[in-house]
Amino acid sequence: MNEPTATGDAATDERPPVPVTVTIAFWALLVIYAVGTIASAIDRVREPADDLAGVGIGARVFSVVILLAFAAIPIGLVVLARRGFGWARVVLLVLWAAGAIVGIAGAAIAGTIGLLTVLSPIVTGAAIALLWLPPSTRYFRDASAARLRHSSVDPSPVS
Repeated sequence: MNEPTATGDAATDERPPVPVTVTIAFWALLVIYAVGTIASAIDRVREPADDLAGVGIGARVFSVVILLAFAAIPIGLVVLARRGFGWARVVLLVLWAAGAIVGIAGAAIAGTIGLLTVLSPIVTGAAIALLWLPPSTRYFRDASAARLRHSSVDPSPVS
């Protein structure tokens, strides 16, 4: 039953089907994080020279590289959530909550609350909420059980 197939190993074949809620959350979060990262990178490169007095192109490039490195974290978590790792959705929820609180509080203090400042955390939160709906929760539970079943199988041949 746990024999590898032509398309992959047994663990892949035992993985439960991804529900629509997880698929929608996956694509929505990828788009949200990708657009946010690209917009931030463009902003960093296009900052007026007055704001970066004495800072050369190397510092701008370095800041974009750091931005991309940090952007890989939530994108990686989204991919892991789609693969059925329940802990990834917990981390996404915690990061979203912290980011929303800090972002909105920071914008309020600076007096720069705009539509995007409010809309972005709401849309991201809605996408993350999809990962907590009953079909998603069943998927994470079943995916975890499939991984446990696969890891408990002894791959060595019986003599």
